[in-house]
Amino acid sequence: MHLYLVQHGAAKSEAEDPHRGLTNEGRRDVERMAHSLAPLRLGLDRIEHSEKLRARQTAEILTARLRPAKGHPRDCGPRPA
Repeated sequence: MHLYLVQHGAAKSEAEDPHRGLTNEGRRDVERMAHSLAPLRLGLDRIEHSEKLRARQTAEILTARLRPAKGHPRDCGPRPA
């Protein structure tokens, strides 16, 4: 088994967006990363992410480009108490 860890793209400030989604630059960075990873044909089974919006957006971009076997990303993050 191989495990690849990826940090989400740059997020907006909490003042700008309380949910802290990706900035335009963060989205472009993740798209560039996905474009660079695609030719490696990593044979991903799935992409998992935390419940944070920025993590979900990052996972969605990676999923669209890398096409993991089990499809759409899923939230596997810890839940607040």
